[in-house]
Amino acid sequence: MKNNKKDMNAIIKALNDTFESYEENPNILFNNNSKLTYLRYKLIKEKLKIWKKSKKCIYPNCKNDSIKLSHTIPKSKILNTICENKHVYQPYFNAMAGKAEMKKVGINLASTFPGFCPKHENSFKALEDNIGIEHFNSFGLQIFRTICREIARKKAEIESLEMMKGQINNFRNNELKNNFLNNLPNNIKNNPSFKFQSLSSNHKDSKIEIINRLISDAKIDKNILYNKFYSAFDDSNKKQKHIELFGYSIDIDHQIPIVVAGIGNFYLQKKQNVMSILNILPYPSKTIILMVSEDKYKDHITAYINHFKQNPLSILTLIETWLVHGTDHWFIRPSIWDKLTKLRQRAILTNILDLSKNIGYYCDYSIFDNIRNTIIANFEKSEKYKSASKDFIKFINKEKKKLTNVSGSDKTDEYIFGNIGSLFKNENEIFIKPY
Repeated sequence: MKNNKKDMNAIIKALNDTFESYEENPNILFNNNSKLTYLRYKLIKEKLKIWKKSKKCIYPNCKNDSIKLSHTIPKSKILNTICENKHVYQPYFNAMAGKAEMKKVGINLASTFPGFCPKHENSFKALEDNIGIEHFNSFGLQIFRTICREIARKKAEIESLEMMKGQINNFRNNELKNNFLNNLPNNIKNNPSFKFQSLSSNHKDSKIEIINRLISDAKIDKNILYNKFYSAFDDSNKKQKHIELFGYSIDIDHQIPIVVAGIGNFYLQKKQNVMSILNILPYPSKTIILMVSEDKYKDHITAYINHFKQNPLSILTLIETWLVHGTDHWFIRPSIWDKLTKLRQRAILTNILDLSKNIGYYCDYSIFDNIRNTIIANFEKSEKYKSASKDFIKFINKEKKKLTNVSGSDKTDEYIFGNIGSLFKNENEIFIKPY
């Protein structure tokens, strides 16, 4: 293109107009619904591809390729006990709809991830063969497998976010290019000698900044899982001092049709994050609840669990709290969920996405209505009901309200540690509300 002052001024003006309009309103580049839908679909497809692809075996010091479907939860002894027609329900985030939903998944796929090579996958055979996990070896195997799944998830999350950041950058730069060309006079952009390849911006886009924060958070979680939990099972480095873990279990003498295998957290003073491994494992006639964290937090974990061991309704609240404010890696018997009203289903799923809450907050919703109704009815028929304290009757009434609650109660922000802090000498120095 022949260089002349008039054309150069027009090009500079087009550039200025393009960048000024973008910097004043970055969302101007994301107003095309059809293009955004395509981008969202592409990101979801790529994210699923990253999660499903085979990786290196996550077992310590193994360099073999993993299989694509390692179960986090024993299929025959656990998932098979709560499924209906070989299926369970699992919560997931529908990125296209922008909301959490419940999906039906077969037990052959439920809880699977690309984790272990065939040799080390066989290391967990005891979990399928044994009726329970009463023995320490089985207990350790289940916790270790949960840790490995969470590490694999964090790795995939980081890779997906990096991919997403690149795709959004490319989309943004391509839209900048299109806007720049639209701002050019026709005599310039239609000139065969006009050469233009790409355009980019260093402007701090809020979308990119959010993704960067998510990447940073995921890396912190991954490092904690590696250094504090995974390392406790890795004996390859004899010189390394291992972190000791503390585990607490509750055995319930009947089945609660829910499976959990993930992580949850609460906060101590000075914004200290206490991460824990959470497992709920139902068997035909019992349910085992497991909570594992660093040994230095054993007093806090013990106090937390003991707070919920007071009665069956409190244990049920513990389970529901983990489902709503803890991990989203859980599976439920379909008929249990289907019996809930649509309004309560939506309230529960919406609260799962509320990242301001953690397992230090009570769940205000009933998920297991039949179990809760049975416990309350049995208590009200018993002799204990006649002599129950006013506080306990108040507690029972609060539990009844959960059966119809669809919007959260007046105690939505009630923090559990406010009730159990008295177990420690310096309550205000130990527990604070999460930031």
